[in-house]
Amino acid sequence: MKRIMTLLLAVVLAVSLGGCKGKLSVGLATPAQADGGVGAQAVQGLETVKKKLSASARQQDSQSSEEYRDSLNKLAGQKLVFAVGKEMGDPLLYAAQEHSGTSFALLDANPGAPMPNVYGVTFRSQESAFLAGYVASYMPQGGKVGFVAQARDARSEEYEYGYRAGAAFGAREQGRTIEVAVRYAEDTDSSAGELAAGLFGDRAQVVFALDDVDAALKAALDSGRYVICADRTDRVDGMLAVAVKQVGNAMCETANRYLAGSKGGETLSLGLAENCLKLDCSVKVPEDVVSRMERLSTQISGGAIVPPADVASYEVFMEALG
Repeated sequence: MKRIMTLLLAVVLAVSLGGCKGKLSVGLATPAQADGGVGAQAVQGLETVKKKLSASARQQDSQSSEEYRDSLNKLAGQKLVFAVGKEMGDPLLYAAQEHSGTSFALLDANPGAPMPNVYGVTFRSQESAFLAGYVASYMPQGGKVGFVAQARDARSEEYEYGYRAGAAFGAREQGRTIEVAVRYAEDTDSSAGELAAGLFGDRAQVVFALDDVDAALKAALDSGRYVICADRTDRVDGMLAVAVKQVGNAMCETANRYLAGSKGGETLSLGLAENCLKLDCSVKVPEDVVSRMERLSTQISGGAIVPPADVASYEVFMEALG
């Protein structure tokens, strides 16, 4: 009897120890400047991973960019470590080289150099931008909407061309023509907010402000018009809609890949189909337009519509739209 009890105790201990060993532990290194967008959502996302996957978690804040590498090294005892934004890309790659037994994931950026223990976690932002352009096309009065950003790069082009295509799709659905005016601050002596104000003064009813959003919102309120923006956690007057990255869901998707046996070496591209993007509309958007937008979101998720992310795919899309 004593021997049987000893054997049973050994089995219980083995199961218990095995469960502890297999438990997922995650870390999050946050950037020096809280952006109120992806960085703030990643902090909330860490809690989502903890709850959904019964994971243990640690967070390491950085006071300056010089601390990024040290923050990542301090988290290397976790099995999966997240970092936020392209500015953390190089420090993350250094940490991944030094800690080959830990997997690292760079949120909202492609780390560039492929490494077997590094994930890139990117978003198909053109999809939520397409929905934004569609909603903008349905706002009354006038036939002009706008898009402003600080610099022309891959990030801004995903939003620009997705937005332009969505506005064109909505215009065709309504049987009317809508002009989409695009302005980049790097091409002018003005800020993105000043460019938005100029577009409002030139009949634009809605402007998607990718950068300098607060100034664009002030201009919208002054003129009785609306702004669409991206990655904002606050909701204020003048904000018609927000293109949101659901960072917590993206972190869970990455963690599930890790648990399934993938330790890195890939860049995830996440969007509406993976429930990692959405367009939050304010009460200013009519309910029937929201319903149409939601049906359109389902079509994008299913692959029936593929929003463009650059000029080449935009031209193909527009040719097919007719």
